[in-house]
Amino acid sequence: LNRPAAQLKGSSDQLIDRLVAARPDQRDDLVIELGRRGPQIIPQAVAAYEKASNDPELRMQLAAAIFRTRSKTEAIPALERLLEKEKDPAVRNEIQNHILSLRYRTTP
Repeated sequence: LNRPAAQLKGSSDQLIDRLVAARPDQRDDLVIELGRRGPQIIPQAVAAYEKASNDPELRMQLAAAIFRTRSKTEAIPALERLLEKEKDPAVRNEIQNHILSLRYRTTP
C-alpha cells in the first residue's frame, strides 16, 4: 500500500476485507487505520480472526487492530475471548501482551 494510513478510504468492512486479502507485508497500514477507527471495528475484526484459522500472521494483525483501538472496555474482553480459543503459542503471546498493555495503560 505504501501510503499514509489517513489516506485509506472505505468502510471498516472493506478495510478488513482488504486486510484479509493482502500479503502480510502489505497489512500494516490497514491495521493502523482500523485501529484509528475505534472500537466499532472490534466485531468485524473478531469475525475475520475466527475465519483466519490457517493464517497465524493475519490473526496477530487482527489482534493488533483490536489493540490499537485503545478501548480497554471493549478490546480487552474481545482479546480475552480470542485468547481462549487460540492454539498457536506466538499468537497467544501476542494477544496476552496486548491485554497486559491495555490493562496497564495510564492514559485514556
